[in-house]
Amino acid sequence: MKTQIVYSLISSVSDYYLEQLMISIYSLHLYNPEAKVIVVTDSSTVQSLVGWRACIKDMIDELKVVPMPEGYNNMQCSRYLKTNLRKFLTGDYLFIDTDTIISDSLADIDSTKANIALVADCNAALTLTEQATIERCELGGFGGMKGKSYFNSGVMWVRDTQLASLFYEEWYKQWQCSVSKGLSLDQPSMNYTNHQKGDLIKELPGSWNCQIFFEGWDYLPQAKIIHYAGGGHQEKMQKLYTLVREQGVDSPFIQSLLASPKIKFYAYLTNQIANRKAMFLLYLYVNYNKLYHFMFDSHDKK
Repeated sequence: MKTQIVYSLISSVSDYYLEQLMISIYSLHLYNPEAKVIVVTDSSTVQSLVGWRACIKDMIDELKVVPMPEGYNNMQCSRYLKTNLRKFLTGDYLFIDTDTIISDSLADIDSTKANIALVADCNAALTLTEQATIERCELGGFGGMKGKSYFNSGVMWVRDTQLASLFYEEWYKQWQCSVSKGLSLDQPSMNYTNHQKGDLIKELPGSWNCQIFFEGWDYLPQAKIIHYAGGGHQEKMQKLYTLVREQGVDSPFIQSLLASPKIKFYAYLTNQIANRKAMFLLYLYVNYNKLYHFMFDSHDKK
């Protein structure tokens, strides 16, 4: 695999973003042991990487520290990194959010030809129809988004090209405008910029960003990256983060979940791990998908 994997991190001892990142990187190395990993961060986060938190340095190839503008809170600092990432790095990269589990080889991303490529938001139809999202865009000053493509920024393939660099410059400007209107999210400004730039972003298959608690279920058998934000039993993730703090990211329980992420990790988050019937059906769905659909699609038609 030639493409470098990039994460961004703004974290302190009072949150769980570092633990999130550790779990994602640990899973990445399980299925992509040769992957080069870069974490882009700020000086405040680096100062917090002491004691057990310092082990993240042994899990990655480079920790890149970026100066932060004054006046941003932690969430805005995180979005600042994300919307400016292209200018901090050289070479093509695959950016991955921290709330993810890598569940397969990512080597195929090397053959992607687009300047920028992403998966549709929520693994839904690419054209935006969801009213709450449309209203959120309007709040940030991005009207006229209904019926246009709308991507999720949790996984981003980005080439080292002038077009990609210009895209990021405009994205940051539009994000700043939305912040001034009270909206710090990065997706509305990114998608608006995409339309302003003639729809530069191309679509990746849903398996590259399987948003399992939205409409990503159909992509689970082929999932390369499982994006678990926004649903499931999130208190279960809190237990995993606590386990990372107490026993390390390679604790036996976390190892067991990540060894079979499409089944055991998903079942853990959906509170089905102790349900034998649910676990069997999930196993059937992931490993014998055609048989699963033959059995249950036929049953539905009766």
